[in-house]
Amino acid sequence: MTQESLFGWAPPVAAPKASEQAREIARVEKGIALHVLEFCRTHSTFHAEHLRFYVQARTGRAPSSPDRILRQLRSRGVLRYRCTDRAASLYEVLEVR
Repeated sequence: MTQESLFGWAPPVAAPKASEQAREIARVEKGIALHVLEFCRTHSTFHAEHLRFYVQARTGRAPSSPDRILRQLRSRGVLRYRCTDRAASLYEVLEVR
């Protein structure tokens, strides 16, 4: 039950703790990461737009999330790729571990 005054004010809701946020981020990333890796295993070259559509169709996540996860996987050494045409957002997969 929320407390409201006659003027429609309600006390602020406490923000989630950092550990709760980290767990939620990890959960979301894990779900997206699996699809990003699956996509990269089956596509040696791809446009970023195709990766976004693929992941979004399977997860319903925000369209920019796959791009972020792709970069994180590279920084963790799980995936190697290079951008062959920045203007066209064309990528080449070099290795998937």
